[in-house]
Amino acid sequence: MVSEATGHILGSPCAATHDVPAFDNSAMDGVVIRKSDWESGMRDYPLAGEIPPELTSPPPLQPGTAMRIMTGAPVPEYGELIIPVELLDDRGSEVTIHELPGKNPIRKRGEGYKTGEEILGQGTLVRPYEAGLMIESGNSECTVFEPIVVGVQVTGSEVGETMNTNGPVITQLLNNLPGVTPKEYPVLEDNPEEIHHRMGQLQDECDVVVTTGGISAGKFDYLPDLLEKNGAELLIRKINQKPGKPFTVYDWDGTPVCCLPGNPISAVFTFEWYVRQLLASLNGLGDAVISAEVAEQESLLFNKGAKHLFVPGKLFFQDGRVQVSAEPVMKSHLMQLYKDADCYVHLEPGMEYQAGDLIEVMPFAGL
Repeated sequence: MVSEATGHILGSPCAATHDVPAFDNSAMDGVVIRKSDWESGMRDYPLAGEIPPELTSPPPLQPGTAMRIMTGAPVPEYGELIIPVELLDDRGSEVTIHELPGKNPIRKRGEGYKTGEEILGQGTLVRPYEAGLMIESGNSECTVFEPIVVGVQVTGSEVGETMNTNGPVITQLLNNLPGVTPKEYPVLEDNPEEIHHRMGQLQDECDVVVTTGGISAGKFDYLPDLLEKNGAELLIRKINQKPGKPFTVYDWDGTPVCCLPGNPISAVFTFEWYVRQLLASLNGLGDAVISAEVAEQESLLFNKGAKHLFVPGKLFFQDGRVQVSAEPVMKSHLMQLYKDADCYVHLEPGMEYQAGDLIEVMPFAGL
């Protein structure tokens, strides 16, 4: 059903089942007259009736007369000019027309699209707007792709269910993404046998696997070795950035496995910056989900380190320009840095940004 398709990806093209508009209709309240009457110099017209929107078959317009017509109502046969109420005097039984409108307010049949014309292609993301378009074009049903099932697995004996922020946050972020169904699994302790069993379950049950924790160089960081011993191909291992340097990606027999760091901001940031772009690409949306923008910096910002730094910021509109405020501070274990923030600000290595400089920002996925 189209009413249930929002957030899904169209699996086949959608075509109009009828012309839209289905008939010539008025774009304004007013009266309808014959063009030949106006051209003959006629300005006073007796009213021969009224055409409401629900009247599907109005009678033909007789010469030397006018009919009241309402917005959306069908234009009668021989009705060629519509005069808005603002350009006439209505005395009840007759009207005087002072002038013609600059543009004749008649919506022509099929000017939107015609019967059989493709209105949305396969691979289109269905938003509320596309759903409305399909309904308008006479479609009550459509075909959508099965959503990508994303398994969310938090690891770490120190985490436990009561301290698990990564799982719920990432799952809720996934709920905001189109064409995706999240599947959250119980927290895994640092036990190689349990991790091996669960990862096999994730590969069987999910299209994409997202893990947090267990990928640094610690004694109990088993995940990389386990995946590689089971045939997973390493694609990415660590990125020169803060937060999220340990971010790792594998291809496990066709299943993407995105291993995020365990620190909350590192996990959330790498999910938003990388994983949601992967999911958009897998859904054929390209860069439709992530939008990198440029804003003016409100005050001095700097990054003296050698890594790319991403810090939470706040966008606002002032003096006709988009601006951002932020602090060059990153403590990846503190979710409190997200308070009152709505974007990430990208500070390149060794750069100092003065107030008024343009700077790259990316709005959060969870807005």
